[in-house]
Amino acid sequence: VVYLYSDGYQDQFGGEHNRKYMAVPFRDLLYKTHKETFENQRIELINEFKRWKGKKINIYYMYAADHGNCQAACLQNKNKLKFQVDLYKKYGDERRVFYSHKAFLLTRDLTSLAATVIPLSFIGHLIAGSQWNMVGNHFLILLAILVLISISARNYGNRFVANVLIEAT
Repeated sequence: VVYLYSDGYQDQFGGEHNRKYMAVPFRDLLYKTHKETFENQRIELINEFKRWKGKKINIYYMYAADHGNCQAACLQNKNKLKFQVDLYKKYGDERRVFYSHKAFLLTRDLTSLAATVIPLSFIGHLIAGSQWNMVGNHFLILLAILVLISISARNYGNRFVANVLIEAT
């Protein structure tokens, strides 16, 4: 069995000291239930999530699916997305939501641009006949820039979602 999951489950705040669930307990939970049916695993994940979260509101997206439940999960995500779009339409003009959305879109587009520049610069180096150590150094610099911009885009995306939820509450 191969499990696909985002960091949303393990990033949930809760528990006795209002801390993140973290990766190790999440992997332990998957390992503890891996021999059960997928339905029982799903129920166990939901129960553990409810126990951990308590009455706190979750602000991170979560997704964990096995192959058999993927279609149902995708339909649930479609309904969830419609709800989120409706929330954005309602609060999109609020100053904090507008500027965090603008920053997210900018960094997301910069990530795409940086990802496009890497292969183009490699082709340019090949055509120019550059030395391999120069090509390697240039590649590492561009890769570092791509990683930093990607992290920024993710952080701005999280801030954007959090701002929409803050306005909604």
